[in-house]
Amino acid sequence: MFVLLRMNIIVISMLVMLSAGLPALGRAQSVPPVAVFVNGYEDCCAWYMNDLTRALSENGVAIMKVPWDSFRNGAGQMSRTSNDGRFLQEGAAFINQRLHPQSQLILIGHSYGGDSVLKLLPHLQRRVRFVAVIDPVAAGGLRTPIRLREVPANVDYFFNRWQQNRVAEKNIVPFDSAVSGDIQNCRARSCDQDAQNISRAADGSPFRDSCGWEEVSCPGYSLFPPRRGTKQRRIMHNTMPVDAYIQRQIIDKVLALLGRR
Repeated sequence: MFVLLRMNIIVISMLVMLSAGLPALGRAQSVPPVAVFVNGYEDCCAWYMNDLTRALSENGVAIMKVPWDSFRNGAGQMSRTSNDGRFLQEGAAFINQRLHPQSQLILIGHSYGGDSVLKLLPHLQRRVRFVAVIDPVAAGGLRTPIRLREVPANVDYFFNRWQQNRVAEKNIVPFDSAVSGDIQNCRARSCDQDAQNISRAADGSPFRDSCGWEEVSCPGYSLFPPRRGTKQRRIMHNTMPVDAYIQRQIIDKVLALLGRR
Protein backbone atom coordinates (compact mmCIF):
# COMPACT_ATOMS: atom_id res chain seq x y z
CA MET A 1 0.00 0.00 0.00
CA PHE A 2 2.84 2.40 0.91
CA VAL A 3 4.68 1.65 -2.36
CA LEU A 4 1.52 2.27 -4.41
CA LEU A 5 0.83 5.57 -2.62
CA ARG A 6 4.41 6.72 -3.20
CA MET A 7 4.19 5.89 -6.92
CA ASN A 8 0.93 7.86 -7.22
CA ILE A 9 2.56 10.90 -5.60
CA ILE A 10 5.49 10.74 -8.04
CA VAL A 11 3.18 10.45 -11.06
CA ILE A 12 1.02 13.37 -9.89
CA SER A 13 4.11 15.52 -9.32
CA MET A 14 5.38 14.78 -12.83
CA LEU A 15 2.01 15.62 -14.39
CA VAL A 16 1.80 18.92 -12.52
CA MET A 17 5.25 19.98 -13.69
CA LEU A 18 4.67 18.90 -17.28
CA SER A 19 1.34 20.77 -17.43
CA ALA A 20 3.22 23.94 -16.48
CA GLY A 21 5.67 23.39 -19.32
CA LEU A 22 8.47 22.41 -16.95
CA PRO A 23 10.79 19.39 -16.99
CA ALA A 24 9.69 16.46 -14.84
CA LEU A 25 12.01 15.29 -12.07
CA GLY A 26 13.69 11.96 -12.50
CA ARG A 27 13.96 12.15 -16.31
CA ALA A 28 17.51 13.43 -16.65
CA GLN A 29 18.01 12.22 -20.21
CA SER A 30 14.99 14.16 -21.53
CA VAL A 31 15.14 17.29 -19.39
CA PRO A 32 14.82 20.34 -21.67
CA PRO A 33 16.40 23.72 -21.06
CA VAL A 34 14.03 26.31 -19.57
CA ALA A 35 13.82 29.94 -20.73
CA VAL A 36 12.04 32.43 -18.48
CA PHE A 37 10.80 35.67 -20.09
CA VAL A 38 10.16 38.45 -17.56
CA ASN A 39 7.92 41.37 -18.55
CA GLY A 40 8.38 44.90 -17.28
CA TYR A 41 5.87 47.44 -15.99
CA GLU A 42 2.27 46.92 -17.14
CA ASP A 43 3.19 43.62 -18.84
CA CYS A 44 5.60 44.98 -21.43
CA CYS A 45 7.44 43.69 -23.45
CA ALA A 46 9.64 40.58 -23.08
CA TRP A 47 6.69 38.34 -23.93
CA TYR A 48 6.56 39.94 -27.39
CA MET A 49 9.92 38.49 -28.50
CA ASN A 50 8.20 36.13 -30.92
CA ASP A 51 11.22 35.37 -33.12
CA LEU A 52 13.19 34.35 -30.05
CA THR A 53 10.49 32.25 -28.38
CA ARG A 54 9.79 30.49 -31.67
CA ALA A 55 13.45 29.65 -32.26
CA LEU A 56 13.92 28.37 -28.71
CA SER A 57 10.74 26.29 -28.78
CA GLU A 58 11.76 24.72 -32.09
CA ASN A 59 15.01 23.69 -30.45
CA GLY A 60 13.41 21.97 -27.49
CA VAL A 61 13.49 24.78 -24.93
CA ALA A 62 10.56 24.99 -22.50
CA ILE A 63 9.18 28.53 -22.25
CA MET A 64 7.92 30.29 -19.13
CA LYS A 65 6.45 33.81 -19.17
CA VAL A 66 6.23 35.69 -15.89
CA PRO A 67 5.71 39.31 -14.78
CA TRP A 68 8.31 41.34 -12.89
CA ASP A 69 6.37 41.25 -9.60
CA SER A 70 5.74 37.48 -9.24
CA PHE A 71 7.18 34.26 -10.64
CA ARG A 72 3.91 32.80 -11.88
CA ASN A 73 3.76 31.43 -15.40
CA GLY A 74 1.28 33.37 -17.54
CA ALA A 75 0.31 35.82 -14.79
CA GLY A 76 -0.02 39.56 -15.36
CA GLN A 77 1.29 42.36 -13.18
CA MET A 78 -0.53 42.27 -9.85
CA SER A 79 -1.06 46.04 -9.51
CA ARG A 80 0.41 49.38 -10.49
CA THR A 81 1.90 49.71 -7.00
CA SER A 82 3.67 46.33 -7.01
CA ASN A 83 7.27 45.65 -6.09
CA ASP A 84 9.47 42.70 -6.98
CA GLY A 85 9.64 41.17 -3.49
CA ARG A 86 7.37 38.28 -4.43
CA PHE A 87 9.25 37.74 -7.72
CA LEU A 88 12.54 37.38 -5.84
CA GLN A 89 11.11 35.03 -3.23
CA GLU A 90 9.14 32.82 -5.61
CA GLY A 91 11.84 32.86 -8.28
CA ALA A 92 14.59 31.76 -5.92
CA ALA A 93 12.39 29.04 -4.42
CA PHE A 94 11.36 27.68 -7.82
CA ILE A 95 14.81 27.72 -9.41
CA ASN A 96 16.70 26.45 -6.37
CA GLN A 97 14.20 23.84 -5.19
CA ARG A 98 11.87 22.81 -8.02
CA LEU A 99 13.72 23.19 -11.30
CA HIS A 100 15.48 19.99 -12.35
CA PRO A 101 19.20 20.35 -11.52
CA GLN A 102 20.16 19.22 -15.05
CA SER A 103 17.87 21.69 -16.79
CA GLN A 104 19.87 24.53 -18.38
CA LEU A 105 18.44 27.88 -17.31
CA ILE A 106 17.95 30.96 -19.49
CA LEU A 107 16.65 34.25 -18.05
CA ILE A 108 15.49 37.17 -20.21
CA GLY A 109 14.03 40.39 -18.79
CA HIS A 110 12.98 43.79 -20.12
CA SER A 111 12.72 47.11 -18.24
CA TYR A 112 11.59 46.41 -14.64
CA GLY A 113 11.80 42.73 -15.58
CA GLY A 114 15.47 43.14 -16.41
CA ASP A 115 16.08 44.74 -13.02
CA SER A 116 14.20 41.93 -11.27
CA VAL A 117 16.35 39.36 -13.07
CA LEU A 118 19.54 41.17 -12.01
CA LYS A 119 18.38 41.26 -8.39
CA LEU A 120 17.46 37.55 -8.52
CA LEU A 121 20.86 36.33 -9.76
CA PRO A 122 22.77 36.55 -6.43
CA HIS A 123 20.09 34.33 -4.81
CA LEU A 124 20.45 31.45 -7.27
CA GLN A 125 22.37 28.39 -6.10
CA ARG A 126 23.02 26.94 -9.51
CA ARG A 127 24.71 27.62 -12.82
CA VAL A 128 22.78 29.97 -15.12
CA ARG A 129 23.52 29.34 -18.78
CA PHE A 130 22.41 32.66 -20.27
CA VAL A 131 21.03 35.95 -18.95
CA ALA A 132 19.73 38.79 -21.14
CA VAL A 133 18.51 42.15 -19.88
CA ILE A 134 16.98 44.57 -22.39
CA ASP A 135 17.07 48.25 -21.35
CA PRO A 136 16.67 47.42 -17.64
CA VAL A 137 15.46 50.19 -15.32
CA ALA A 138 15.00 50.33 -11.57
CA ALA A 139 12.23 51.92 -9.48
CA GLY A 140 11.20 55.32 -10.73
CA GLY A 141 12.26 54.49 -14.28
CA LEU A 142 15.92 55.20 -13.49
CA ARG A 143 18.95 53.51 -14.99
CA THR A 144 21.58 54.74 -12.53
CA PRO A 145 20.90 52.06 -9.85
CA ILE A 146 21.19 49.34 -12.50
CA ARG A 147 24.89 50.03 -12.91
CA LEU A 148 25.48 48.93 -9.30
CA ARG A 149 23.81 45.52 -9.68
CA GLU A 150 25.94 42.36 -9.61
CA VAL A 151 26.22 39.61 -12.21
CA PRO A 152 27.74 36.68 -10.28
CA ALA A 153 30.29 34.17 -11.53
CA ASN A 154 27.73 31.36 -11.82
CA VAL A 155 26.38 33.04 -15.00
CA ASP A 156 27.93 31.69 -18.20
CA TYR A 157 26.90 34.45 -20.61
CA PHE A 158 25.52 37.90 -19.74
CA PHE A 159 23.90 39.91 -22.55
CA ASN A 160 22.94 43.53 -21.85
CA ARG A 161 21.55 46.07 -24.34
CA TRP A 162 20.33 49.59 -23.63
CA GLN A 163 19.39 52.73 -25.58
CA GLN A 164 20.15 56.37 -24.88
CA ASN A 165 17.57 58.24 -26.96
CA ARG A 166 16.23 61.41 -25.41
CA VAL A 167 12.84 62.20 -23.91
CA ALA A 168 12.47 64.84 -26.63
CA GLU A 169 12.37 61.96 -29.12
CA LYS A 170 9.19 60.64 -27.42
CA ASN A 171 11.22 58.12 -25.46
CA ILE A 172 10.15 58.56 -21.85
CA VAL A 173 12.05 55.81 -20.00
CA PRO A 174 14.65 55.83 -18.61
CA PHE A 175 14.56 59.36 -17.26
CA ASP A 176 18.35 59.34 -16.93
CA SER A 177 18.93 58.00 -20.45
CA ALA A 178 22.25 59.84 -20.76
CA VAL A 179 23.70 57.40 -18.20
CA SER A 180 25.39 54.30 -19.62
CA GLY A 181 23.60 51.01 -18.93
CA ASP A 182 26.84 49.09 -18.39
CA ILE A 183 26.75 46.84 -15.30
CA GLN A 184 29.99 47.64 -13.50
CA ASN A 185 30.22 44.44 -11.44
CA CYS A 186 29.87 41.71 -14.07
CA ARG A 187 31.73 38.50 -13.14
CA ALA A 188 30.01 36.24 -15.67
CA ARG A 189 32.25 34.11 -17.87
CA SER A 190 31.27 36.34 -20.80
CA CYS A 191 30.00 39.92 -20.34
CA ASP A 192 28.46 41.22 -23.57
CA GLN A 193 27.26 44.78 -22.93
CA ASP A 194 26.57 47.58 -25.40
CA ALA A 195 24.21 50.38 -26.41
CA GLN A 196 21.94 50.15 -29.44
CA ASN A 197 20.16 53.36 -30.41
CA ILE A 198 18.65 52.45 -33.79
CA SER A 199 16.22 49.80 -34.97
CA ARG A 200 17.83 47.07 -37.06
CA ALA A 201 16.81 44.18 -39.25
CA ALA A 202 17.98 40.68 -38.34
CA ASP A 203 21.10 41.11 -40.50
CA GLY A 204 22.08 44.28 -38.62
CA SER A 205 21.09 46.77 -41.32
CA PRO A 206 19.29 49.86 -39.94
CA PHE A 207 15.66 50.61 -40.70
CA ARG A 208 15.12 54.04 -42.26
CA ASP A 209 12.16 56.45 -42.15
CA SER A 210 11.26 59.39 -44.36
CA CYS A 211 12.19 62.78 -42.92
CA GLY A 212 9.78 65.68 -42.55
CA TRP A 213 10.06 68.64 -44.90
CA GLU A 214 11.28 70.74 -41.97
CA GLU A 215 14.26 68.41 -41.40
CA VAL A 216 16.59 70.15 -43.82
CA SER A 217 19.68 68.44 -42.38
CA CYS A 218 18.29 65.00 -43.12
CA PRO A 219 20.54 62.86 -45.39
CA GLY A 220 19.32 63.08 -48.98
CA TYR A 221 17.15 66.16 -48.35
CA SER A 222 16.71 68.42 -51.39
CA LEU A 223 14.44 71.28 -52.41
CA PHE A 224 15.32 71.05 -56.11
CA PRO A 225 14.39 68.43 -57.02
CA PRO A 226 12.09 68.04 -53.98
CA ARG A 227 13.23 65.12 -51.88
CA ARG A 228 12.74 64.64 -48.14
CA GLY A 229 15.51 62.16 -47.56
CA THR A 230 15.61 59.39 -44.95
CA LYS A 231 17.01 58.90 -41.47
CA GLN A 232 17.79 55.89 -39.31
CA ARG A 233 14.87 54.87 -37.11
CA ARG A 234 15.58 55.50 -33.44
CA ILE A 235 14.84 52.62 -31.11
CA MET A 236 12.67 53.20 -28.05
CA HIS A 237 12.48 51.62 -24.61
CA ASN A 238 9.39 49.53 -25.38
CA THR A 239 10.46 48.55 -28.89
CA MET A 240 13.86 47.17 -27.89
CA PRO A 241 12.68 43.62 -27.04
CA VAL A 242 11.07 43.13 -30.47
CA ASP A 243 14.05 44.51 -32.37
CA ALA A 244 14.95 41.84 -34.95
CA TYR A 245 18.70 42.30 -34.53
CA ILE A 246 18.63 41.97 -30.75
CA GLN A 247 16.51 38.84 -31.02
CA ARG A 248 18.81 37.39 -33.70
CA GLN A 249 21.87 37.94 -31.51
CA ILE A 250 20.23 36.22 -28.55
CA ILE A 251 19.07 33.30 -30.71
CA ASP A 252 22.56 32.72 -32.10
CA LYS A 253 24.27 32.95 -28.71
CA VAL A 254 21.77 30.75 -26.83
CA LEU A 255 21.66 28.02 -29.47
CA ALA A 256 25.46 27.97 -29.59
CA LEU A 257 25.62 27.62 -25.80
CA LEU A 258 23.09 24.79 -25.90
CA GLY A 259 25.01 23.00 -28.66
CA ARG A 260 22.20 23.50 -31.20
CA ARG A 261 24.54 25.33 -33.60
